[in-house]
Amino acid sequence: MPNSIERIHLVVDGSLHELGPEERVDDLEAQILQATRAGGGFVRATLDRGQRLSIFVSSTSSIQIVASNVQPDHASADDDDHDERWPNFIDDEARPFDHS
Repeated sequence: MPNSIERIHLVVDGSLHELGPEERVDDLEAQILQATRAGGGFVRATLDRGQRLSIFVSSTSSIQIVASNVQPDHASADDDDHDERWPNFIDDEARPFDHS
């Protein structure tokens, strides 16, 4: 997709977290794997609006990393059209908060 950027979302035990554009799949995978192998640990990332996210990960954690390419005008959490940024496998009931 020309002129697109990769957006990363973490789904942790059913809660979706939209990550900032500086986050990378490889880095997150490495952090999650290291925390799991250590028997538990924190995975840290920056959210889309600049907040820091720290998630305790253990062998019982359910984590999905979702990466999608989007056009820059759909890349920010400040957009009016929020539904296009949600991964298709998450329905309205699974959203952790309402954007309306």
